[in-house]
Amino acid sequence: MVKWFWWLVLSLAAAEDFRSRRISLELLAAGLVLGSVRLTAMIAAGSNVSTHLWALGIGVIMLILSRATRGAIGEGDGLFFLLTACFLNLGETVIFFLASLAVSCLWGICCIAKGLYTGQSRWKESIPFLTCAWLPGLWIIWR
Repeated sequence: MVKWFWWLVLSLAAAEDFRSRRISLELLAAGLVLGSVRLTAMIAAGSNVSTHLWALGIGVIMLILSRATRGAIGEGDGLFFLLTACFLNLGETVIFFLASLAVSCLWGICCIAKGLYTGQSRWKESIPFLTCAWLPGLWIIWR
């Protein structure tokens, strides 16, 4: 049930990312609050959350890369992966990230192919990463 909430947040963020190439902080904050409550409850129940803490590293690395690339990698994407670590363990987060990266690579190849076909340069076109993450996210909650 909790993963469905995570996927709902992902769906809303993916739609925002597709429309405006931005993700609202309010949406991310709402997801992070519920994720934090979940992790706190897991700790109180004596569950091992170390794998979730390790999963935070993906979000942290994305935030560092966002700064290093001056926003070429969106800060909202990094924040979403911090939120994701509250809901998914390290293995699930890595699989989700890599599958999302694969979808975004396919999207990029399609953009390049379209540019070659139409004769227009597409090199400056941005790819909404969380939109690419939507399908892998659906796969994660169904598997």
